[in-house]
Amino acid sequence: TQRWWLNIAQRAGPILAGRPVYFISSNTHSLVNLISGYALEHERELIDYISQIQHQDLLREYQAIQAEEVKSSKENFLYYVLKKYCADPEHAAACRDKECAEADAGITIVPSDRYLDVDAQIIELNRIHPERLDPRLPREHLERLRTSQAVIFNIDYPLGLAAYLILSEVTQNVDRIAGLYSMGKAATLNGRIGDIIIPNVVYDEHSQNTFLFNNGFSASDLAPYLVY
Repeated sequence: TQRWWLNIAQRAGPILAGRPVYFISSNTHSLVNLISGYALEHERELIDYISQIQHQDLLREYQAIQAEEVKSSKENFLYYVLKKYCADPEHAAACRDKECAEADAGITIVPSDRYLDVDAQIIELNRIHPERLDPRLPREHLERLRTSQAVIFNIDYPLGLAAYLILSEVTQNVDRIAGLYSMGKAATLNGRIGDIIIPNVVYDEHSQNTFLFNNGFSASDLAPYLVY
C-alpha cells in the first residue's frame, strides 16, 4: 500500500499538498463523466458510431429516449456508449482528446503501478467548468468552487481489507480529510441490477466487529433521480 501511494505522490504530490481532501471510493468513470462534459459534447459522434457498427439495440434505445417513449436518461446512455467507443482501437486519437478535456477540467488520472490494481483520480474543485457539468447536477452556489482549495480524491473501489489499508494510507499522507464517501460497497441477499442500497451497518469479517453509522444519504435524496 505504501508503494501504491508513493506512485501517486510522485505523479500528483504537488496537487495534493496542503489541500483538504474529499475521499471517495467509487469507480473511475462516473465522476469523470459527470464533470468533464466530453460525452455530452460529442453526442453526434457517439450516435454515428453505433450507427456505423449497426448496434440495433443501442440505436433503438437512443431513438426511444429521444421520442420520450422510455424514462431512461440520455446522459447515462451516452456515458455507456462512450465506454464502448473508447474501447475501440480505431478511436485512440479521440480518446486522447477525451483525456485532454478531462485534464482541462482539473482531473488528474494516476493509473495503478504494479502494486495494487486500484487507479486514482484527483479532481481540483476550483478548475471545474460549471457549464460542462451533467445537467442533472444542482447549479446553486457553484461560483464558490472557484475559491476552494479542496480536491476530490477518488479511487477505483477496492474491497475488504485492501479498502481499509488504502484509507489508512491516504489519511496518513494528506493534510486533512474533509469528507469520506464510499459507494458500491453494499450487498443484499435479494436484489436486482440497478438497485440502490443505503447501508447503515458494516460487518468487518477480519475483526468480527459490527459498526453502526448514520448514512449521509436517505431515500428522499435519491428518489428524484431514479427512473425505475
